[in-house]
Amino acid sequence: MRYFCLIILLILLAPSNANAQNSKLIINLMIDADKNIMVENKSVSFQEISAEVSKIIYAAPAFKYDGVEYRVFGDESLALGNIIDVEDEMFKAYRDENTSRKRYILNIKRSKLDNPNWTSQIHKLDLKAIED
Repeated sequence: MRYFCLIILLILLAPSNANAQNSKLIINLMIDADKNIMVENKSVSFQEISAEVSKIIYAAPAFKYDGVEYRVFGDESLALGNIIDVEDEMFKAYRDENTSRKRYILNIKRSKLDNPNWTSQIHKLDLKAIED
């Protein structure tokens, strides 16, 4: 009986990765009509995208997330090439098999996202990512 209780205790205390479903680290990036770029709530130049994204990823807890999801919000007036160039810079910072990207095209001014706290407001909108 003592061994049975010990085995049950070990099973209950053992870490289980089988059912562990960590969420992805989400990094939001916005490109407005004037090609101003925001990584989360920080305004960056095109050349600073990779460094800023790296900073966010490397500051995240090591085993909390199961990959990275980039969410790119681009103004509807931009050419697709501008958005893709910015995405390429993001992927230079970090990309593996658990990295994904969702792209959203919207009117940034009409959506009232043209301010430093845009990431807190984006969740209030009913947006659907564009399929690749």
